[in-house]
Amino acid sequence: MKTAWQEARSTWLTADESPRNREETVTGRRKRSALERADAAFEKTCAVGHPHEQPLAVVAMRQEWLRHRLRTHLEAQGQHVLVVDDGADALGTCAASSPDLLVCEQPLPSLVTSDLVRWLHVLCPQLRIVVQLDDPSTAGAILDAGAAAVTSRSTGVEELFRLVHP
Repeated sequence: MKTAWQEARSTWLTADESPRNREETVTGRRKRSALERADAAFEKTCAVGHPHEQPLAVVAMRQEWLRHRLRTHLEAQGQHVLVVDDGADALGTCAASSPDLLVCEQPLPSLVTSDLVRWLHVLCPQLRIVVQLDDPSTAGAILDAGAAAVTSRSTGVEELFRLVHP
């Protein structure tokens, strides 16, 4: 029997089967590559598991200092935290662990953040997604995709901390 992850992954792959131009072909290749990486993260997360007695958060940020600050903040709030630095890893990790919270940034390597948010909104409808934006003009698309909250990178880390605890 297929898991929800396998079914969703299959749907996302078949959506790009008939590219109309070179750009769609390249985009399709990038998505397939990202989904292969997400598969690896999914398998790794399934193998490791997580303690179910604590709320679970996933932090997906490129910068080590910010991942560390968020992890420290969330752990102080009683959450178990998984940390990744890539959009595909965030997708696979969240699909495997069904966290309560995802804190990520836009952009992330290997996967367009609006795709990450949209796909996770389907796979994990209870997931609260908070996105720190590099480009504030994308806020509407990220919120439409299913994010609970967005903030600009220029507002600083304290605003991000405030948003992860509504």
